Amino acid sequence: MTNSRKVLLILINIIFISISGWGHSKSSSNSNLDKLTTTVNVFDSQRDYSSNVKVMSEGADRVIGKIFLGGTLTQDEPQVISRLKDIGKLEGFSVEITKFPYTWIEDQGIVGKSGEIFAIPTNQLAQFAYKEYLGYSFPSHGQAILIPEITVEDLTSLQTNSILIGGNVLVQKQKDGKPGAIIGLDSLLLSTFYLQRKGYFLKEASLVRINELINRGFDIQKIRRIIESLNRNSLLMDDRLNKPRESMFNSDQEQRNFVSSLVIPRQFSTWSQQMKINFVELFLAKQELAKTVIADDLGLPEHRIVFVNQHIFHIDMFLRPGPGAIVFIQDYEKSIELVRDLYGEYPDREHGYVYSAALSDAGKQGAILSVKQQLEAFYDVISIAGIFNSPRDPINYMNGIMGAGDDYYYYITNQSRFHELDEAFANALKPYNIHTYFVSHNLLKRYGGLDCVTLEQMK
Repeated sequence: MTNSRKVLLILINIIFISISGWGHSKSSSNSNLDKLTTTVNVFDSQRDYSSNVKVMSEGADRVIGKIFLGGTLTQDEPQVISRLKDIGKLEGFSVEITKFPYTWIEDQGIVGKSGEIFAIPTNQLAQFAYKEYLGYSFPSHGQAILIPEITVEDLTSLQTNSILIGGNVLVQKQKDGKPGAIIGLDSLLLSTFYLQRKGYFLKEASLVRINELINRGFDIQKIRRIIESLNRNSLLMDDRLNKPRESMFNSDQEQRNFVSSLVIPRQFSTWSQQMKINFVELFLAKQELAKTVIADDLGLPEHRIVFVNQHIFHIDMFLRPGPGAIVFIQDYEKSIELVRDLYGEYPDREHGYVYSAALSDAGKQGAILSVKQQLEAFYDVISIAGIFNSPRDPINYMNGIMGAGDDYYYYITNQSRFHELDEAFANALKPYNIHTYFVSHNLLKRYGGLDCVTLEQMK
């Protein structure tokens, strides 16, 4: 890279930092990133990672030995604890209540293959990333509270260099039998902003790679769509943190994901077209480097990770790994068909809430089809009726716990008030040799389910 080009990239980086109020500080946590600068796996796509995968699968093939729960669950949902203990006696796992002072324990990290926790960064820089780029203050809608450390007995805590909230990462083997992962786009965006704050993109090797990526080029149509979104939203920066990010969404899913997490400089609409292109290209290049850091955290090659669009705050609310390479995905059209089959076109008042919920979600089917298309090259994607978002009685069967029995699989999920819906979902899983357990609770009214309040450790 020529000196002039390097200087230009550094200047653009500095502008990028200053207009967004960014800065980075020297800290001991930078040492791991210094190592990553020269060892990052983006430069070695042929490397065999099969024996180096660091994280545990969430597929049905795993044999669970212990389930950890947050300490606050004893007051919040004691029936969950007793029910899981009963199921554990049948399926061979124990249940442990931790001292962790938070219900949504899964948000704090990912369980490693050897039983340790890969915890998300909780330092001040990470907190800035959350506050500035999620579009609303945490905690909200299941997003993680940043607590200084995780206290979970029998689990060693290691910290990742990227921000990988447990509910936004699903590890599952792919069609060829090798391990892979599905990650929500929010985690990629948050990791990009966090690495920006740590100064990762100003390192020599990062600048070289950014230069290579920009020279290679990005899809100009994608850049133009992003610029159009930024133009429309650049004047909203002053009060965006006080607004729910749903109000920032555009109709195009790609634009929505980008804009919802990008702090937009107010001056953007006044920039020249070339300055806007440079701004977007630089950010897209940084995203590519962030993928490298994420891959290293997981012990996976980049081509084994699928970054999917999100229409719900966490992907584990609408995707669920199953046996083999199966990934179950919520299908809103199937949900409508099911409630019509069960209750007819004109259900009574009791079931009308469920029917109305299914109909109101019909507009989300396009987002689901987009994710399905992203996954189909890697996984056996199975559509299923698993969500009925009634405000009165929210129903979500997708946010549960998969495990392996002796000669079958089992799935522990959220119970609804309607036995016929529970039965229909259980019957949908039977062809895959999955036995379903249901647990009654009120977690869904707080935007989470069983998977959100548990960490599983394999035997």
